[in-house]
Amino acid sequence: MLVLTASAFAGGWFVARQSQMQVPVPATAAVARTPAAAEVTDGAGKDSLGKPGAAAVAVPAAPSVLPAAVLGALPKDGGLKNQAAILQYASSLDQAAARSLVMSFEGKGYPGDKKTGQLYEAAFARWAELDPEGVIRAARTTGDMRFRWSATAAAFDVLSRRDPDLAWKRAGEMGVTKDDAQRAVIYSLSSHDPAAAFALASKVDSPRGQWALSSVMHAWAERDPAGAAAATAQLPIGQMRTRALNGLMERWAVSDYGAASAWASSLKSPQERASAMSSALASLSQVDPEKSLSLIDATDLGNGRYNVINNAIGALALRDFDSAMARAATFTNFSDKTSAFSALAESASDEDRTKLLKLAETLPANLARSIYQGNIWERMYSDPKGLAEFVEKIPLVSVREEAMKMAAGNLGYYQPEAAAELFGKLQTTSQTADTAGSIAGRLAQTNPEKALAWAQQLGTEALRKSALSAAIQAWAATEPEKAGQEIAKIASADTRAEVARSVAATMAGRSLAEAERWVETLTGADRSAALGKVVEQAARQTPERVEALYSSFASALSPEMAARSENQAVARTVASQLAQTDAARASSWALSLPEGGARDEAVSGVVTAWAGYDAHAASEWLHEVPAGKGRDLAAGNLVNTIARDDPESAWAWATSIEDSARRREAAATALAGWKANGNREAAQAALDAGGFSEEDYRELARKLE
Repeated sequence: MLVLTASAFAGGWFVARQSQMQVPVPATAAVARTPAAAEVTDGAGKDSLGKPGAAAVAVPAAPSVLPAAVLGALPKDGGLKNQAAILQYASSLDQAAARSLVMSFEGKGYPGDKKTGQLYEAAFARWAELDPEGVIRAARTTGDMRFRWSATAAAFDVLSRRDPDLAWKRAGEMGVTKDDAQRAVIYSLSSHDPAAAFALASKVDSPRGQWALSSVMHAWAERDPAGAAAATAQLPIGQMRTRALNGLMERWAVSDYGAASAWASSLKSPQERASAMSSALASLSQVDPEKSLSLIDATDLGNGRYNVINNAIGALALRDFDSAMARAATFTNFSDKTSAFSALAESASDEDRTKLLKLAETLPANLARSIYQGNIWERMYSDPKGLAEFVEKIPLVSVREEAMKMAAGNLGYYQPEAAAELFGKLQTTSQTADTAGSIAGRLAQTNPEKALAWAQQLGTEALRKSALSAAIQAWAATEPEKAGQEIAKIASADTRAEVARSVAATMAGRSLAEAERWVETLTGADRSAALGKVVEQAARQTPERVEALYSSFASALSPEMAARSENQAVARTVASQLAQTDAARASSWALSLPEGGARDEAVSGVVTAWAGYDAHAASEWLHEVPAGKGRDLAAGNLVNTIARDDPESAWAWATSIEDSARRREAAATALAGWKANGNREAAQAALDAGGFSEEDYRELARKLE
């Protein structure tokens, strides 16, 4: 008998298998085998679709037959009869054929069409029936996460039906797939022994185990809500009990709200009572919205009141929108009304939306906002072309501006030209650099010239910089040389450099070699800015080449460019990355740099990285570094790393810093280390002997209060 879960047939690969059902091959089914195919017929001579006199559906039975041949024999809209044919075919496979069919799916992701998904799950179930350990081996060795879950679920469903205790023990031996295996056992047991599933789920101390427990409670509450409630009450208060409680109430409230609410009201914890009643009413609101709404004022729901009203009005709206709209208007407080109006906006058809917008025109702005904003989200997916026109017609100025801002930000993904037009109509205070960049990047994917023209006419340098960066990044993915030429046309030197860095960083993240080639098409300061980002990426990807790349970068900098902090920071990034794998090489390289800001940053970068895994060695090396800004920066970084574990050494390094502001800052960090360790007396004694000025002493003493 081939056993499949309902959720598996629905096509979900990581879906909680909540309600499991057995789908046996009919006893009257006859499988006529030929070398080429098996004709699927029933005992009355009908084909698998039940059509009298029709030709039987030829379902290939040879193990070597590909899934496409099996599915091709089935009509497109066969429905349940297709499922029966697929199950019958799968049940006819021997172990080798089932394994071959299953393995043909590995690495291809979950099937996109329904029939293939059904065959996928049926083949797993059949192989697991015949060879559960073979399926487990496949699950443990695959890199395909969807395949792994399907294999694990099928194998442990079979094992748990045969011997739950042995299946649970086997699941505990699954290593990195232990969590999946345990959940598979729990889901399987929940269909026929929810009490046993509950006992196992209660032992799993993980978020996924808690999700499984919620599913178990659904199944148990359907069979024996009183027993499920008694078991839930025995759990210790905490996240696990909350999950069980909510799962129980969601199902129990639908079948017997009176009993469920009476039990929930008996809970001692006010928080649990509110949570339980909220879950119960939220569930009830989907099947009996009027009843749930009649109960909300007499029920302490806390913040759960919003969900109940939203669910109930949404359910009413699907049945009778006019009645739901009238019911929404009866709420008296602002929070309830906004919940109800939001639900109406989410449930409205095109015809209903017209009625709702007319209602919005009669409401004050604070209530109308929920209707207009709800329409934005719905139109974003159902009518993106009409969205821009809709928001511009909103009569309330304050709501219209807010709605236009939302629409411009989200519409850029689907209709960038419309988004760009809306963006231009926003007040300057509503125009953000992030939104400008998003619109320009999307627009550039289809029309880079138009994206650049739009970006260049934006009103502020910040907006232009963000939009130009995004547009040229998108262009560089297909025509890097033209993208570089466009950078050269940007009037502002700062914007040019920022755009060059941004594009180079994106390209280097995709391909360092591609980024290097692109940088060579640039000149002057643009090339230096872009090359700096390539050097930083090289420090992460190919450290053996980074010193030569850095030399090329640094040699092309003018004295003015070399003094800029962003260029000096490149040396720190390189030194830090080198120190992660070869501290001796990194420290030698840092000290080989010419005196100046880049060398100071490099020394700081070496110590920052080195101290993270060998603070003693980093400290020993720092003793050899000549006094100056670089040593001060590095000493401050060292103090930050060791202050909690070794405040005495941190204090010694802090007081060795020459720069007074940095010395005071590092000293405060060292004192905080002593204080955190409960040794305030040692900290005070060190401060008293520290030789700080009166002003610095007072400031540091306050840190110890």
